[in-house]
Amino acid sequence: MFCKNCGSEILDGDRFCGSCGCQQFENDMRKETFTTVKPIDSGIIKVFKNYFIKPVSFFSELKDEELLKSSIALLLGLPIIQGLLNILYVSAIINSIFSMVKKLPTILASAKIISEQEALKASQQLMMSNEILDAKNKINAFIDNKDIFINGFIQVFVIIILTAIILAILNAIVLKSKIKPTDILFISTSSYIPLVISMALASIVTLVSIIFGLLIIGSGYILSFITLYSGIKQISEEKNDKVFIIMIILFISCSAILALFITSQIESSLISTINIFNSFKNII
Repeated sequence: MFCKNCGSEILDGDRFCGSCGCQQFENDMRKETFTTVKPIDSGIIKVFKNYFIKPVSFFSELKDEELLKSSIALLLGLPIIQGLLNILYVSAIINSIFSMVKKLPTILASAKIISEQEALKASQQLMMSNEILDAKNKINAFIDNKDIFINGFIQVFVIIILTAIILAILNAIVLKSKIKPTDILFISTSSYIPLVISMALASIVTLVSIIFGLLIIGSGYILSFITLYSGIKQISEEKNDKVFIIMIILFISCSAILALFITSQIESSLISTINIFNSFKNII
C-alpha cells in the first residue's frame, strides 16, 4: 500500500503517511466519526432538558379536555402540597435554629471571642440543659400548623391565579389572542412545579443550613419563570423580544402583589414571635 501524495510505502490501515504526513481514507474517517459519536443527553437529564426548553411538548399527549382537568388538578394540588411542605419547612427552621444555639459556643471559640475551655464548658451545659428542649417543645406547641398550611396554600394559589390573569391580559393586548384560555391556565399552573419541588428540597436542606434552603427556594422561583417563558414562547411562536417584555411585566406585577402579601405575613409573624418570647421570659 502506497501514500496517495508522495508514493511512499505505508502499512495497510494507516491513516497518515509516515513520510509526508498526508491523511489517508478521509471518507472512511468521516463515516467512522459520525457512527461512533453518541448523544450526551440521556435518561433523566434529557427529561429535565425537554421540560425546561419545551414544557408544553412534555405534556403533548394530553388533549384539550385532559389539559383542562390537569390544569385544575395542578391548581388545587400544587397549593395543597406547598401547604404541607410549608409545615415541614417551618419545623426544619426551628430545629435548625436550636441546633445553631447548641453550636454557638464552638462558633464563638472559632471567632476567638471566648476560649476553647469556656466553649467546651458552655457546650456541656447546653447539652445537659432541659430548658432548651422545653422551650423548643413549647414553641412547637404555640405554632398553629393550620395557619402555616393556609399561608403556604395561599402563596402558591395566588401566584398561579395572578400569573393566569396577567398572562390572559397580555395575550389579548400583546399577542393578539394567540394562546388559548386552556393553554394559559395550563402554562400558569405547570410552570410552578419546579417551585414546589424546590420547597421539598429546601425543607430537607434547611436542617443543615437555613441560608442554603432559602437559595434553593429562590432557584425554584427562577426555574418556574424559565419554564413559564419557554411555554409562552413555544405556544405563541413569538420572537424572544416580545416574550421577554411579557415576562418582565409578569414578573414585576406578581412580585409587587406578592411583596404586599409577604410583608403582611412577616409583620404578623414578628408579632407572634415577640409574644412567644415574652411568654418565655422566665425560662430565658
